[in-house]
Amino acid sequence: MNVNNQPNLQLIGNAVNRIAGELAKLPNVPAFAGGNAILEALNATNQKIDNINIEARMKASDANKIARMCNMTCHSATSELTPLVNVLTGNEIPNFPATISDVNNLNLQQANDLLTALGQPVEGAIEAKRRRIFTAIGATGMIQVRA
Repeated sequence: MNVNNQPNLQLIGNAVNRIAGELAKLPNVPAFAGGNAILEALNATNQKIDNINIEARMKASDANKIARMCNMTCHSATSELTPLVNVLTGNEIPNFPATISDVNNLNLQQANDLLTALGQPVEGAIEAKRRRIFTAIGATGMIQVRA
């Protein structure tokens, strides 16, 4: 072992301290500071989007409450239904059944699409799905009606 060829621990310690001091200054570099500003802007944008989504859902919920109240007055298979809107977007639900009879004639895929738009589970047989649809749209008194 060569005693003269040993590492200078004091020099290593000083070098580590200098590196640590320089690393502490990295947040002052414009690219890093700009990165923080970008992250803050993205977070603010995400918060605004969340607020918009909440607002859209609240408007959809309000519109659907009114539609359900109207649908409670359906008394026959030919009674016209007031359409509900998609619970997530507030958009009209495509091909919303026009009458009670139309609900009773939905096929499996149509029932699944409507239940999904209404935020309801899609499990079960077609008759269970139709009952769930009647409940979701407010036409609960017409569940057994057939055209």
